[in-house]
Amino acid sequence: MRKNKSLILVFLINFIIVNCSDINKNLEPTVTEVIVSSSSNIVLKGGNLQFFAAVLGINNPSQNVNWSIEFTESDTSISSDGLLCSNR
Repeated sequence: MRKNKSLILVFLINFIIVNCSDINKNLEPTVTEVIVSSSSNIVLKGGNLQFFAAVLGINNPSQNVNWSIEFTESDTSISSDGLLCSNR
């Protein structure tokens, strides 16, 4: 009887481990936080400022970030790599 209980316990543990790991494989990546940092706190007229982003989340979300500037009336732009260029 003791041998049967051991086999059942091993079976249940293996079943739970396998099923839990399968659950994570089926989940879509979910972003929980985006941390943005820069090489400086100041950008001078005509200068550049490099921004960096770290995307955190569940199931290894993509680290791709779409950089953009909104509500600007200047010649300031930002590249796809996060480089801000102040042209004035």
